[in-house]
Amino acid sequence: MNKRQIKDKAPSKYIKEFDKHNKELNKAMESHLIGDLKTFGVLDDDYDTFYNRRLEKFSEELKRRLVIQDYDVVFKHEDREEDN
Repeated sequence: MNKRQIKDKAPSKYIKEFDKHNKELNKAMESHLIGDLKTFGVLDDDYDTFYNRRLEKFSEELKRRLVIQDYDVVFKHEDREEDN
């Protein structure tokens, strides 16, 4: 997929064309954090659904990759002690 092929077409139009030429399209979409094209609103040009579902995917991926630590709590406590 590239912007020359997409131009100003609606997602429902260009994604069907790409699907004809790429039988691994769903796998490619997953690698871009886009799940099922129907439930993500792509096939219906539902931009709000797409935005919200993709945001959920980004959040899930960040949670999976990040190591959450309590540094903020430690630093705030140390700052208070230094002020005294």
